[in-house]
Amino acid sequence: MGKGDRKTRKGKRFIGTRKKKTKRNCYEINAIIFNKTFDYTQEIEYAVKNSIVSNSDIFDFRDTPQKKHYESIYNFCRENLDIHFNRKNILKSTFLYSNDYNVNAKACKYNNHCVILFNMGLMQECINKYLNNHALNEFVQSKEPDLIAKFDNSMSYLAFQINIQFTYYHELAHLFQLSRVETDKELQEQSIDNNFNIINHKLEINADTYASISIATQIHQYINTYLIENINQEVVTTTIAIFGACLFEYILNFTSHLELYFKEYNHPHPLIRVLNIILNITNHFSVNKIYKEQGVNLNNSVLFFKIMDFHNELTNNEVFTTAIPNFRQQYTNNNKSIVSYIKEIKNWEDGITYINAMDIWNKNVDIID
Repeated sequence: MGKGDRKTRKGKRFIGTRKKKTKRNCYEINAIIFNKTFDYTQEIEYAVKNSIVSNSDIFDFRDTPQKKHYESIYNFCRENLDIHFNRKNILKSTFLYSNDYNVNAKACKYNNHCVILFNMGLMQECINKYLNNHALNEFVQSKEPDLIAKFDNSMSYLAFQINIQFTYYHELAHLFQLSRVETDKELQEQSIDNNFNIINHKLEINADTYASISIATQIHQYINTYLIENINQEVVTTTIAIFGACLFEYILNFTSHLELYFKEYNHPHPLIRVLNIILNITNHFSVNKIYKEQGVNLNNSVLFFKIMDFHNELTNNEVFTTAIPNFRQQYTNNNKSIVSYIKEIKNWEDGITYINAMDIWNKNVDIID
């Protein structure tokens, strides 16, 4: 297994394969990349000139010690936004870092432009908590040495990538949702207004659904690239559980309300969000013929508890710091209510002002491999 990002490449993805294809999937994994419209200097100039973001609110990472990580994420997001602009899925779009220290990200529609803003606080949190988390590498290596030996990068680097890219796909889904909105509007991970609104819960679970399927496809391709000769039930479930535990820890960043709730607050409870994510990942893998032939049959409940148990081990060993009290009891006692609520907020009524992000996914899927 490599250390840091020694085997990653310019324009790197969470996946490792680089086979060229003439068709593109919905977010350009394994595909020919469009040339970037901007570099970060031009991005800033364009945003300021068009009154999209104030210059004083923009974080310029280029003279910081973490430049390569900021730049890597910027290039990934910029390329993907260009793809969706060319496909007419979104308006002309901007990706910038905000100089806000809060752990937050948001998608906005300002002056007839689409904007995704990652706070520098979010980036620094991910760098500290995942990228530089050597204890994560050591713990996962001790638990699954044979599996980790086949990965192309350290677990800490992969955790950093999967969480940041999940955030990007989540915010991208918000841009899709806002396409029909005619006024200025923003949706963010931590809102000042934390009051319950059923539409907000629908928007968040819809964005999570889009992001989770995007990440599921990346995990799928990662397994096919680095673990193809060892695909079986244990390899697939353990790989998903490791990545899922890292993603679950990340989602917990955005709430201080750990006791289960339903129709409260601005975002659904993390248990509801992570179960929805697992359902989407499981459904994605279940349609793969190769996995079926290999006897891989993912079970939602088994996978959910495997992720929760692994996350609990990570917190007990002080690798991660956020624990949900009595999570098993909360889930077991409220399983039917959780599933019922997910169904309720995933139901996209015809009269809703916003666009269903999954309509964009379904429209753009040319291939899924």
